[in-house]
Amino acid sequence: MLIQPAVKILQPLLILTNNKNVFFKIHTCPGRYRIRRTNDTAVFFFMAQRATDHPQFKQGYLYVVRLLTISRKSESELKRKLEEKGYLKEVIDEIFKALRAKGIVNDAKLVEETVQWGIHSKRYGKRRIFVELKKKGVAEARIEEALKQYPEATEKEIARELAQLRWEKLQKVTSEKRKKRLYDYLLGRGFGFELARELVTELEAYHHEKC
Repeated sequence: MLIQPAVKILQPLLILTNNKNVFFKIHTCPGRYRIRRTNDTAVFFFMAQRATDHPQFKQGYLYVVRLLTISRKSESELKRKLEEKGYLKEVIDEIFKALRAKGIVNDAKLVEETVQWGIHSKRYGKRRIFVELKKKGVAEARIEEALKQYPEATEKEIARELAQLRWEKLQKVTSEKRKKRLYDYLLGRGFGFELARELVTELEAYHHEKC
């Protein structure tokens, strides 16, 4: 059996030649095929289309671009979206090869932008930024490397400013509730346990000194 060089065999299926239902399903399946008859059976060799020629390629490509216009997403997130919609793995691989080549999908840039967004726009602690990137399917090693651009001194300064503002807003509650709520607030924004405790203690001491 002759096979074109750029085409690959997916897998042969043995079927009974008199099974019209199965033959119909094979005959209407996308892609080309060859038949080799042996006695009462026929071997259908499915010839795969080039992934970039498959109808899913253009549909999937445009779908990913549309998703990216709505919000930043990692390659892992986008691939999962396509898999959930039943796109073929070979087609997905080609879609992302094309997207990466045009710089439309760039996880390194996504990670850097997310870290900067977390620091300057959201004023999150390292833990919160780590969680946000982890949700996007970014590898832990890549996240940890990116977070090196977030100095501890900067994180502490941001945490202290936020803690002071929150402390002032909690004037009407009891001292214990005030400390607990401030501590939980700082943890929720992704600052570490030790830093949160340090700031709560610092503000409590300052409050008593003023009183």
